[in-house]
Amino acid sequence: MKVLALREQFSHMGRHSGYDLLFSELEKKPSISLQSTYFRAREKYWSPKRAIYRYIKKKYVNGTPYYASVQNVAAEIRAIRQAKNCDLLHVGYLENNYGLLRNERVRRYLGNTKIIATAHQPASWWRLNGGAEMVGALDALIVLTPVEKAYFEQFLPGKVFCIPHGVDSQFFKPSEHKPKEFRCVFSGQWLRDIPTLIKVIEMVIQRKPSIGFDLIYPKQNRLNNYELYRLAKHSQVAWHSNLSDEALCRVYQNASALLLPMLDCTANNALLEGMSCGLPVVSSDLDAVRFYTHPEATFLFKTGEEEQMAARIIELSEQDANAYETLLRNHVISHFSWNTIADEVIKLYETICA
Repeated sequence: MKVLALREQFSHMGRHSGYDLLFSELEKKPSISLQSTYFRAREKYWSPKRAIYRYIKKKYVNGTPYYASVQNVAAEIRAIRQAKNCDLLHVGYLENNYGLLRNERVRRYLGNTKIIATAHQPASWWRLNGGAEMVGALDALIVLTPVEKAYFEQFLPGKVFCIPHGVDSQFFKPSEHKPKEFRCVFSGQWLRDIPTLIKVIEMVIQRKPSIGFDLIYPKQNRLNNYELYRLAKHSQVAWHSNLSDEALCRVYQNASALLLPMLDCTANNALLEGMSCGLPVVSSDLDAVRFYTHPEATFLFKTGEEEQMAARIIELSEQDANAYETLLRNHVISHFSWNTIADEVIKLYETICA
């Protein structure tokens, strides 16, 4: 089976994070022949070519708000040219790189080539921004939680498949040297519940000042986020950004718990990487979080339960730091290793192309 992947690698993700690792794993599988083409965010074009891409985008493309540049058009055109001789085209990020491919003339040109895509944003994002009906032109859609499967079924009945996001469990793993200090790690900014995070950290520091916090938060998002200054006043809070893969892993390894208040989510790299390093999870009571976590090592709270969340962190600080490590490692390796996820995706490819 010949498969073409339209891939995107994000500058804020390292070599061991993100969905693109699925395609890296698929390249190792002998049952398929995987070729790749990429969205190139920094690619520049001479004026005539840029004008043509702008014209194509305006006249023929109907994408999401994330489909915003001529680079998106160029990526799809490259994919269309290469996919003609493939059995299947897999668009890694539906929101970013699927617009021209839904055009009827393009579909006729591609003939029997099947097109599938993976959606990464939660149903709330699609309700807010619109455009979910675009999936109706796909042969199959991969979603990352059952919540999105239920949502997209109305637009693509019987062709929506829930296959989880994976994690590089060989890279993100517990350290042999256990931390002496109890620290909580928080990572990311997209759909994070920052007001809850601030309240919880302030409560914990007031009640038990010996607990530390590592916040992995982009510098470019800090300057005008005045709420963060409430946390920056505390010496117990350390700030990180632009970390190498190794430095990111060390932050997880030096922590004892993952604190991750969320507004909404599907899959979450921080959640998977933290669990893979053996960290119990203190997070928001969301169906997507429940889907990925182990119930015996996860403590979920509803909006407004900051007091209970803070109390749980303090309770965890008084337990054995390694109490959840084996449980979480087994959970992650069994369900979310990229090898396991890649095998599920290949089964879907075979079903679609049969």
